[in-house]
Amino acid sequence: MSIKSKSKRQPGKNSNQPVYLQRFVKDVHRLVVAGYKRIDPRKQCRTDERQITERLVVAINEVIREASAPSGWSATTQQTTGR
Repeated sequence: MSIKSKSKRQPGKNSNQPVYLQRFVKDVHRLVVAGYKRIDPRKQCRTDERQITERLVVAINEVIREASAPSGWSATTQQTTGR
């Protein structure tokens, strides 16, 4: 008896992939916008790009951890993944 899957689908493929991808891109853009609002990009014009990126990451993580974060963005997701 073989343990190989007889499924014709390719691994990692899902018929809902376009829906998930669209939602993912939308949510990522919302997070980036929220992060940029917090770091006030006008004040970053003479700041090194690496520092801007670090500040943006911190700001985005703050948005995710807030109690008012949209559903699915809670810190519990990060706790379960260890990130």
